[in-house]
Amino acid sequence: MPERELEPPLSFLDPGLSAWLVAPQIMIWMTNERHQCVYGNQALLDYFGFTFEMIQGLNWLETIHPDDRERIRRNHEFAASQCQNFRQEYRSKGKGRDDYIWVLDISVPRFDPKGKFLGYVGSVMDITEQKRQEQELKERQARLEKEVLEICDREKSRIGRDLHDDMSQCLLGIALKGMLLERKLKKRAVPESAIAGEITQEINDAIAKTRRISQSLFPSVVEQGGVLAMLNELAEKMASRFQVGLTCELPPRLSGLEGERAMHLFRIVQEAVTNSVRHGRARNIHVSFRGPEEGLWHLEVADDGCGIPQPFRPARGLGLQIMAYRAHALGGTMSVQPKQDGGTSITCVFPA
Repeated sequence: MPERELEPPLSFLDPGLSAWLVAPQIMIWMTNERHQCVYGNQALLDYFGFTFEMIQGLNWLETIHPDDRERIRRNHEFAASQCQNFRQEYRSKGKGRDDYIWVLDISVPRFDPKGKFLGYVGSVMDITEQKRQEQELKERQARLEKEVLEICDREKSRIGRDLHDDMSQCLLGIALKGMLLERKLKKRAVPESAIAGEITQEINDAIAKTRRISQSLFPSVVEQGGVLAMLNELAEKMASRFQVGLTCELPPRLSGLEGERAMHLFRIVQEAVTNSVRHGRARNIHVSFRGPEEGLWHLEVADDGCGIPQPFRPARGLGLQIMAYRAHALGGTMSVQPKQDGGTSITCVFPA
């Protein structure tokens, strides 16, 4: 049936809008004041396999993907109650089609010269290719983020090993020479032997600090896949180095958290704990790791520090950004929230 035979009277519309309504490359629809479909242009009829008679009073929701249907229904109800514009994206399928396409649905309310609501007029455009490109971009970005994190972890591990194998050994050699010098000076009763001993002690302190840094950059327990041991070791180090009370509430076993996933988890906890001490000035930190509950792990790092300013704006530093990247690499999300009793809570939820 030619399109011109399907057109309802458009006398209430200006000529420019009338021409736009019959444009063949865009699917056009129109409803009356009771939100019943009264018009569809040929492009829409062809795609959905309707006749003009079939589109009268059409239940549009039946053409929408089940996963999008409830969202679109709520949007329609709200827009109809307010008589306002709406714009939405969803998946739709025409009659006889096996696949859904992504569409962009834009509509505006119609009013007569006296302001009476007459219904909606809207357009539906196929944006499947755009959505495909967006998905490819997201996947490419995810791969890039993963590569950045892998490079970061490799560099941290390399620096940690270099500090342990090279710098520590170099400092150890100097400390041994200092110790020998101190002994020789003592035998000769040279007063400066005490200074040589002090230098040797300072070098030994530097060796201990270097090893602690090395272990934080390259934790051996992660290599062994011991996530629980890794977190308990972190608690012991924080207590001894910063006089901070760090408690861990952990499940008896952690399945599926080895290798790269274990490293991401450890780094999130490590960064969160470090932020609590440095920026939050916390004295007590509690790490809670629960799950899997309904297929999800729940991590929370809560402290009793000075909290975060409201409204919260992440700092320019990379710490929180990298934590968010790691949460994304685990397939989850991360949030930073103030606690009601003071302090800060950092949560991460990711699939088991």
